[in-house]
Amino acid sequence: MKMDIDEKLKIGIGTKETEKLKPGKVQVVAIDISPPKNKEGNIIKSTSGKEYDDKVTFICKHPNKEETISISQAKYEKNNKLTEAGIWFHQDEDGLIPKNSVLSSVLRYYKVNSIGDLKGKELETVTDDGGFLCIKAY
Repeated sequence: MKMDIDEKLKIGIGTKETEKLKPGKVQVVAIDISPPKNKEGNIIKSTSGKEYDDKVTFICKHPNKEETISISQAKYEKNNKLTEAGIWFHQDEDGLIPKNSVLSSVLRYYKVNSIGDLKGKELETVTDDGGFLCIKAY
């Protein structure tokens, strides 16, 4: 049942903390490569109206949660510092994944040659600055 705006305007602040999953190993059950979408399922575009590149999302099974979780961020090393970024699907002029991309860092860390090789593998997770899980790639 969908709430109307008047009902939503009357909802107060809850008292329960949002459950945050602990970092650990997750198993990749599926991989999605598609344009980023908002909560309504519409493709997000830049302010200039241009569509963004496709985002790589790993659908994973976490040992402490029954439902699968989606992870599309990675923590990796760049210029001798750890940094976090979204995992975007780009191609270089040869049609390959660019050597210096976040996605290539993930593939190299897990010693695979293609994105599809990660399906069924266990990946390590760590928390990002916001406390959410991201793929460890360092």
